[in-house]
Amino acid sequence: MALMAQQPLGEPDPFDDSAQVAVEARKADVTRLQREREVDDFKWLMGNKQGRRVMWRLMSMTGLFCNPYQPSAPPGFTEFQCGKQDIGQRLLGEVHELCPEKYNTMVEEQQAWLTKLK
Repeated sequence: MALMAQQPLGEPDPFDDSAQVAVEARKADVTRLQREREVDDFKWLMGNKQGRRVMWRLMSMTGLFCNPYQPSAPPGFTEFQCGKQDIGQRLLGEVHELCPEKYNTMVEEQQAWLTKLK
């Protein structure tokens, strides 16, 4: 009869990973719930005219469709502009992923507003 080593009291069993699996499952649940909330919030924002105006303004501020390079710019300017564009690209990606039909609506609303101003 072989003797089995006893674990000292209070020490976790190194071969029992159930606690770690439970922690990882909880983290995955929290991440999933956070993303669901973000998606709901984004769809809510894009679901009304005022929200689409805010999104247009934010994307415009990032210089999304502009060239970030300027030959006479000070050092670091291009990198800074590229960082702003990255944010705009992420926002545009969310629009196209979560509510692609709202992009055309947003563009049409902006064009109508600019026409009205003329």
